Amino acid sequence: MGCLSTKEASDPPASGGDGGGGGAPVAQSTAEEQELMWYYIDLEKVLQGPFGTSQMKLWLNQGYLPDDLEVRAASEATFTQLRYRKHEIDPSFDREYPASQSPQPAAQPAAQPAAQPAAKPQPAAQPAAQPAAQPASQPSPANDPAPANDNAKAQPGPSQPTNAPPQSQDNSVYPAVPDASVYPGMSGGPSGGGSSSDDAKQRAVVLYPYQAQRDDELSIKRADVVTIVYEGRNWCEVSRKGLNGKVPGNYIEKIMPTEKVIAMYDYTPDGLPSCLTFKKGEIIEVVEKQADGWWKGIHQECLGAFPSSFVQPI
Repeated sequence: MGCLSTKEASDPPASGGDGGGGGAPVAQSTAEEQELMWYYIDLEKVLQGPFGTSQMKLWLNQGYLPDDLEVRAASEATFTQLRYRKHEIDPSFDREYPASQSPQPAAQPAAQPAAQPAAKPQPAAQPAAQPAAQPASQPSPANDPAPANDNAKAQPGPSQPTNAPPQSQDNSVYPAVPDASVYPGMSGGPSGGGSSSDDAKQRAVVLYPYQAQRDDELSIKRADVVTIVYEGRNWCEVSRKGLNGKVPGNYIEKIMPTEKVIAMYDYTPDGLPSCLTFKKGEIIEVVEKQADGWWKGIHQECLGAFPSSFVQPI
């Protein structure tokens, strides 16, 4: 199991209701066959998909998909960041260009006003398809497993909270890395401005990914949970899964679990990159409880959201 979601690529949830009645399902099936399909790479570098444009648009507008998510259309071989493809998934987003590209300031503004009025009538067809999908998923999230026909993942008892799980902040702009030439506050021990964390076993969650630049540094990725071994002014020495190394102090944030709970059911999030995956009987350390039913916790040295109805106190 992975940090956030290790689910293999699967079909997107069905967008209709119970599938009954006349010629409407045939028209919907034809629309789905013509819909552009998408793949993305989750935080554990696992390929997810394919998902239809309508499903990707729904997740995009609900804030599930960060701008730095790597995506590609099914007909393509190269992944690019979502920030440069949002306008293809939802025309209401303005097109964004990579820094290395130079969009023509004179030609493009002249072409877009002419193209957009022609495209405006088409979104009128999308609202006709989307309201059919939303009543099936939003008012009754507990029925999500049934439309997907995924009996293996259907939970025997609890239902998920009715709202979306909490999402990690969009940390697409990384802070400056401190000067590593001397590691200020680390070479001199506690007298140099740092403190040992061996007894307290203080843990922290990674806010930004960092690739080690030296042999005594440690590579980390967002949502990893590390144990602080020694805390300096600008750098910290941390450990995770038997590996030790230094990381920038401003790339991590301290967290403190409040209690432990045990999973009463298996839980696998359906394409949500910010949620935990766990099996019945596994232990989760609770970091934050929210009244809406979504809690945050630590599992296998990763931080993520999970439905509180799937666990009970130890």
